[in-house]
Parts: sequence; C-alpha cells; structure tokens
Amino acid sequence: RQAGRVLLFLAVASTVPALAAAAAVAVIDEIQYHPSDPSLEFIEVLNPGPAPANLSGWALSGAVRFVFPGGTVLEAGGRAVVARDRTALAAAAGIDPADILGEFSGTLSDAGELLVLADAARSEVEAIAYSNLPPWDIRADGGGPSLERICPSAGGSLPGNWRASAASPGTPLRPGPATECPPPLPAALSPVVVNEIHYHPAAKDPAGEFIELHNRTDAPVDI
Repeated sequence: RQAGRVLLFLAVASTVPALAAAAAVAVIDEIQYHPSDPSLEFIEVLNPGPAPANLSGWALSGAVRFVFPGGTVLEAGGRAVVARDRTALAAAAGIDPADILGEFSGTLSDAGELLVLADAARSEVEAIAYSNLPPWDIRADGGGPSLERICPSAGGSLPGNWRASAASPGTPLRPGPATECPPPLPAALSPVVVNEIHYHPAAKDPAGEFIELHNRTDAPVDI
C-alpha cells in the first residue's frame, strides 16, 4: 500500500477506456444541439495545433452531413462553424454570415446521437456520442447554452471534457472559457481512477496479476 493508492490482486482481466485523444489536426470543439430555436444549431471545428490545417474534403456525418469545401484551411487556433441556418445563427450570435463556412443537412438530435468527423480519405478523426443525460452537462439541453469542449487534447467522447457555455446560443467562432488540460474531474465520476494494470506477469503466473487504484484528490475517499 502506498499513499493515495490501493493495490488489488485479482485473477481477472480488465480494460480501461483511453482518457486522451491522439494528436489531431482538427477536433470538434463546440456542439449546439438543442438551442431555444432549432434554426440555431451549429457545430464548431477547431485547429488546436501550431500549424495551418487543410480540411478540404473533410466531412461531418452521423447526426448531420457536411463536406468541407476545397480550400478550407484553418490557421493555428482557427475555428470553422457549420450551421443549420447560417443567417439565423449569424443574427443571434452577432457574427458575419459570410464567416460561417456553410450549412449542414439533417438536424442534431435533442436527445443525443453520434457525430463523426472524418478526413478527406474518410478515415475517422473522432466520433462523439453526445447526450442530453448525465454525466453530460444537461444545462446544454434546451436552455440556450451549447456544449463546449474543455481540453482539445483530451478525448471528445468523454462527457467530463464538455461543459455548457455561459452564453446563448454558444460561442461560435469565439473561444469559450479558458482551456483546462486535463479537464477537471466531473462530479459524476469518482476521483479514484484505475492507474495501473498488470495483466501478463512474468512466467505467466496469474497470482502476479493486479490492478492499482489511485486517489487523485488531496482527501481520503471511501471506496
């Protein structure tokens, strides 16, 4: 036993979902799936890297359908927004309609569904199954706020990496609150995490298998 850690010796294998996304040229950064007015739905894509990103021929699919036109290049830190209704979103958000890249076909489900970003070769960059239920931030479900990504380098499929925007209908083409990497621990998830797995010990002796749990907080946790 070590401070803040507990070792569990088990003869059972376990798997843990990845907590971080591989470095990506672009990521989905904001989702407005249930605005007060359905015409205000939008998706924002961010280039989190230090160099320009050519998104020509990239595509959004699943919940909606959109193909990024040729010549779509995002500068470092740049954003692109696609909307259900370009004119309506521009008026509500106070931005120039010409700055919105285009309009997607389909609609974003108010109850949540799968949203996929793929590159020009149709290789999946990321897939996000957002939801209007906890542990996703339910404040984005119909009250006006959007879902904003907290940390671009952390997995987009993690509910704790998203929070409701402070503004309505969101912050299209603008940064949200300060980026936090790694994202803060959401209340719906335990502060105790799986920290280490020994699934194949030397000599193939099952008695050597173990799982380590780690308390990431500064206070004791009753498990």
